[in-house]
Amino acid sequence: MGANTKAKKLAAKGWIVYALDINEQAVNSLAAEVGAAIHPVVCSIADKDQVKSAVDAIAKRETRLDALVNVAGMLGIGAAGWQTEEELMLMFQVNAMGTIRLCRDCLPLLLKAERGANIVNVTSIGGKVAWPWTGCYSAAKGAIELFTDGLRRETYMAGLNLRVSVVAPGAVSTPLAAAFPVKMKKHVEATTDSPFHARMASMIAFLTSNQQLDYLVSLDPGTVADAIVAVLEAHAPAARYVVMHPLFAPIYYLPLYLPAGLGDFFVRMLNP
Repeated sequence: MGANTKAKKLAAKGWIVYALDINEQAVNSLAAEVGAAIHPVVCSIADKDQVKSAVDAIAKRETRLDALVNVAGMLGIGAAGWQTEEELMLMFQVNAMGTIRLCRDCLPLLLKAERGANIVNVTSIGGKVAWPWTGCYSAAKGAIELFTDGLRRETYMAGLNLRVSVVAPGAVSTPLAAAFPVKMKKHVEATTDSPFHARMASMIAFLTSNQQLDYLVSLDPGTVADAIVAVLEAHAPAARYVVMHPLFAPIYYLPLYLPAGLGDFFVRMLNP
């Protein structure tokens, strides 16, 4: 999701950013490029002990946190029921549990912010609409949508000065998105006995021969970063922001609001 782009945008706005990343080389390179505003923290959010250690280390340096922005994620591709236990567990650990852990462990520092703090959980439009071959990915993203709703309502009922929002991007031009056909091909090759094999193989051929379509409907990562900054700067941010290319809107809104039968037919027409 272009996490580096978001960190750079926040640093440019004057934020001190503690950037958590499992990739030590990448996060250290980011800090070297941007400067003192970026504090690199090597951490796998799929590991509860690493998350706690990372937050404890930050608490030794800071008396409060003004914001928590959860952007980490991984793409899970495969027909529902045909992904391995290991694939599913890792995807839910990164896409769902990692965000929940960080919200939980950072909450004491966030509540110490004198002017109130923000939590921004970056999900996906797939958290509301599940397309073929991404059902389990959507389940993980949808879990964060509902978790964020619950957290926002809990803090409101408790009278806490904590603003909680979701930013749900559509297609974004990132290495994660570019890997979609590659991951899908690997899944198809590994599940030749699947009843979905032929349909998925057809989809791969279509994506490979029409790669320019992806560029037409994809956003630059900077657009999503700008949306996150806007949420952090808003006096009263909304509960949910959808950020997508206008050409992508029908692909999202029609399956979401059409009757199920019509929505399913529309999705089938998009998956030759």
